[in-house]
Amino acid sequence: MKITWHGTATLTVEGEYGKILFDPFLRRNKKMQAIDPAALSDVDAAFITHPHFDHFCDLPVFFEAGLPVAYVCEQGIENAKKGKFSNECIEKLREVKAGQTFEIGDLTIKTYLAKHSKIDAKTVLRSMFIRPQNFFMVTPALRIIKAHSKYPIDGTTIAFEVSDGVKTVMIFGSAGMQENVDYPKNADLLVFPYQGCSHLEKLAARFVDRLQPDRVMFDHHEDAFPPISFPQSREKVLKELQLRHPKTEAFFPEENREYVL
Repeated sequence: MKITWHGTATLTVEGEYGKILFDPFLRRNKKMQAIDPAALSDVDAAFITHPHFDHFCDLPVFFEAGLPVAYVCEQGIENAKKGKFSNECIEKLREVKAGQTFEIGDLTIKTYLAKHSKIDAKTVLRSMFIRPQNFFMVTPALRIIKAHSKYPIDGTTIAFEVSDGVKTVMIFGSAGMQENVDYPKNADLLVFPYQGCSHLEKLAARFVDRLQPDRVMFDHHEDAFPPISFPQSREKVLKELQLRHPKTEAFFPEENREYVL
């Protein structure tokens, strides 16, 4: 099984006979490498962890490029209708719920209820004081807030376990877990989104405490939405995991590089 990070939270996971896409997003930051939807059109389906704009709003472009179907929670389908997705796009959406199992080629996808992390006051303050010029970036901030408001979530966030029968990857789109959910342990790879709140290194360590994966891959870590986002410290989380879980490999992937599990 292979996994590739394409920027932000966009991933592809490929088995011998199946290929799936997670949280496709084109990016709005011109300083970053753009994603080519046509290059990701050879997938069998897309799965959305939660329908915030940076995980969901660009689906119409991917549908136009050849994406056949996308699975998203009920709130996402409502967002699509209110966000003026075309009828053709809405017809390609399928509702996904926690507790379901999908078979795509040789890949088995199981769904679990997760939780979205919360942007705290410390996150906002860090963004301001790390880069004081953010005080003057009112227009891009308002643009991001407007886009975000069009794609709300009702609390439904889905985590996905993907397996080809030999290897397993556990994918979270936001850094939150439900306390009463029995998530699978000992995955070959855990995908952890390293953005969204001020104590991510502690959250990452808790994820590893609970899920006990062999390896951890950090996505969604880049400074994609200034002034709302800011660069995360790679050294801090790697040091935290090395102290608490020295046998667990943790890494930040290279963009568009294929990793074999």
